[in-house]
Amino acid sequence: MGSVHISNVLVNKLLAGENLEEAYFFRQLFIAYSAVLKLNLQTKTSLSTNLVNIFIGMTEFLLSEYSNKPETPPEFTFVFLDGIGKFLEELANHLSSTNPTLSTNVYEKLVNLHLKALGKCISLQQKRATLESHETESTKTVNDPEFAYSSLDDFKSRLRMSFKVYVSKPSELYVSSAVQSIKKALIGLQEGCMVNYQIRTGSSGGGNVTSVVAAGIDCLDVVLEAITGRKGLSTVKTDILGSVCCLFNIIYHLQSPQIFYKHPVSTTHNRVDPDPGSVVLMCIEVLTKVSGKHALYQMDACHVAQALSIPSTLFQNIFQLTTSKDTSDDKLLDRQYSIELYAACCRMLYTFLRHHKRESVQHIAILQASVSVLLHCLEMVNKAETVQESYLVWGLQEGVKCGAFLRRIYEEIRQQKDVIGQDCRLFLSSYIVVYSGYGPLKAGIRREIDEALRPGVYALIDACSPDDLQYLHTVLGEGPCRNTLANLQHDYKINFQYEGKV
Repeated sequence: MGSVHISNVLVNKLLAGENLEEAYFFRQLFIAYSAVLKLNLQTKTSLSTNLVNIFIGMTEFLLSEYSNKPETPPEFTFVFLDGIGKFLEELANHLSSTNPTLSTNVYEKLVNLHLKALGKCISLQQKRATLESHETESTKTVNDPEFAYSSLDDFKSRLRMSFKVYVSKPSELYVSSAVQSIKKALIGLQEGCMVNYQIRTGSSGGGNVTSVVAAGIDCLDVVLEAITGRKGLSTVKTDILGSVCCLFNIIYHLQSPQIFYKHPVSTTHNRVDPDPGSVVLMCIEVLTKVSGKHALYQMDACHVAQALSIPSTLFQNIFQLTTSKDTSDDKLLDRQYSIELYAACCRMLYTFLRHHKRESVQHIAILQASVSVLLHCLEMVNKAETVQESYLVWGLQEGVKCGAFLRRIYEEIRQQKDVIGQDCRLFLSSYIVVYSGYGPLKAGIRREIDEALRPGVYALIDACSPDDLQYLHTVLGEGPCRNTLANLQHDYKINFQYEGKV
């Protein structure tokens, strides 16, 4: 590595946003050398190894200082950091399989720098932190002050683009090294230390993970997008599957009612750590993506069972919060987050059911338990027009959205009725009980929410054989539940059943 001498005072001023001229200078310096790298790649001329090492050294020092600062940097700090991100991206373009210009050790160091810097961004974003591939049907208000950190978001996007090049273009040896670094981050092993574990279980306030662990999740998501085809997976498939298994461990440590709060209240959490709720959501979305790539990543039945149990584990905690009268700022429920987590859990369940049919049927009781808990959540809609954030979780429109998400699971069950068989009646029975007012909250399901859910309920009826329906008629006994079943069958025949007539 080249010798690098940058004044600590200068760096502190850059990170504090106090020295604007120097910030622009560093930005332009890195962008200019990035242009040199790009030109060199086009003309195929040799690079000055010493100059490359000097810029790598400056990058390592500046990003390490940025990552280690506990305070939130001002927005202007990201001006010069953006130039560093551009340099890293262009440097990665030189890591082709035919002419690698960096040693494996230097490559690993650059990957770890990405993990540290991305982790810092995730920590700064707190509840806003999501994956690049984040999907949600809920909308965010662009003018909301909570979503105003455009420079931070842009820098995070720049780091992701850079990391994607690092894992998509280099040789298999490089990529294998990157995936192993991600796996170490997800395990929670601190660099250079074998005993300092970075995933911790808290007390009643829940657990937490360090920023590098959260960055490992984000980078794993990038790897899943960047590496395509069986050839590219030949050397890293085992490590990717091992990394996926680490996600279950992270969720296990973080699961608690506290993830639904707007602000973490854990005694082990501080601002330099990522928000536990966001980390859980990221884990679920990565698990869903891996399940969707079932032809490339075959998950064991035990891991499918763990995934199917996650929604039940997470959302049974939310019932502990619905009757709290604590109106302190720290204990306001994050309704937007709860909807996104609900949607992610529904998406995960129907994806696993679609792509891991046999494994899901082996653990049908676990699937049914998770779907039941998600159904029970639909009871938590406030009867009043105004939702009081301190106790009841969703407003009417939010409940309607969640009903639509749950409907997808019911529709997928119908698609897999040949595999699920008579167990389809379990899901219909649960719906009837809750709809009839015998759920945990004894509140039933509001008409507007049920309208969003009803096509899925008709799909369940369609999946049940006449013997299944007769069985439900018998076990439900006299009363509201049997009446509900009769009404559902009547409406199903009118609105849903296809009788072969045109």
